[in-house]
Amino acid sequence: MKKFMSVIMLGTVLMSGCAKEVPPPTADATTPNVTAGTEEITELVPEEGAELTYWALREDFARDAAQRFEAEYGVPVNVEIVGFEAIQKLGLEGPAGNAADVIWGKHEHASTVYNAGLVLPIDPQITARLQDNVLEASLVPLTVDGNLCAVPHYMDSLALFYNKDLIDTPATTFEQIMSEAPSFNDPDNNKFYYMTVIGGSNLHPYLSAAGFELFGPDGTDNENPGFDTPEFLEGLKNIRKLGEILPVNGQDIRMSATSFVQQNFMDGNVAYLVNGPWFLGQLNESGLNYGITLLPSIDGNPAKPFSSVTGNFINAFTEYPIAAQLFAEFLTTLESAEKLYTIGGDMPIHKDAGKLPVIAESIAGPVFIEQFENTVPQPAVSRMSYFWSIAESIYLEVFDGTMTPEDAQAKMISDYEALLASE
Repeated sequence: MKKFMSVIMLGTVLMSGCAKEVPPPTADATTPNVTAGTEEITELVPEEGAELTYWALREDFARDAAQRFEAEYGVPVNVEIVGFEAIQKLGLEGPAGNAADVIWGKHEHASTVYNAGLVLPIDPQITARLQDNVLEASLVPLTVDGNLCAVPHYMDSLALFYNKDLIDTPATTFEQIMSEAPSFNDPDNNKFYYMTVIGGSNLHPYLSAAGFELFGPDGTDNENPGFDTPEFLEGLKNIRKLGEILPVNGQDIRMSATSFVQQNFMDGNVAYLVNGPWFLGQLNESGLNYGITLLPSIDGNPAKPFSSVTGNFINAFTEYPIAAQLFAEFLTTLESAEKLYTIGGDMPIHKDAGKLPVIAESIAGPVFIEQFENTVPQPAVSRMSYFWSIAESIYLEVFDGTMTPEDAQAKMISDYEALLASE
């Protein structure tokens, strides 16, 4: 979610590569097409002599999964750890035949790599099984023109962390937090009742609660970001309300200050902190007595954060497409979901993951699974980069009160139009 400019660079690299023909669009661009026609369905089995390479991010989990997959299918999997450059590396090395068979990546890249012919659509049999086994919200962001173009693996979203030594029963409404914050806040001693970093992603819940839909209802309208809507204006007013109960200069809590903000919470100076599952490892080591709950509603409306789905893409140039897809599916099984949570600390997307004792009895698991069902998939349209380039600075001025919501709306529109004119 934070690799904003890489999306632009990626598009340039990928579109200059060798493209393979992809299936034509189907009627519904957001729901995977699983029509199999009248042909008899044959069970998928790995190709004879198959051997796979997996570009993974989570080493311990990936190596464990590779061993289990080989034991079950007889297909060895070589695990190579590749960071956030994995998808860009696919664009460079895929057409040359030097990329892995299975590549991890964020849903934001799905449309780009699929339309460039660098990844294969997922087989209808596997797609149908996934529809039965994983959360629907994890499939939609990875579906392009009706074709599922990666197997979802795990998810990220924001939730509300709270200090249980300071809060007995967590608030369910932002209005309650607003009423209680002034008596707790002590900015001279870095004590704050409610804290979040200032950025386009972290502030989206305050806009979504007002009904704002960035790039349309399903985030796919590249022609209309929605900045001219009354809902966007109301969302900006919510950001100003946040600034009124969080007495700190917005510059001091920008995304670059995330480490300071998190440490202040772990030091016991903050009652509520908006954060994600990536914070759990560090937080558990701190020994803080904490809880997690859903983001509070605003004016009676759910505050929906962005969600990001990490999936496993299938290299269009692989020699073993069936084995590769079976391995990607294997990473989503209930056993793999349990391993993913215990070994990797990530939130799995299996429908029954919340029933696993290790997750059901945890502090974080049930909350993040429930919150994920009430999120907005981060748009993956090409002009999303324009949003990232202008949103944070304008939101920050609204938060600080140096720009009215009305003026901020006008500036968002004008700055966006200037970027359009530069195309």
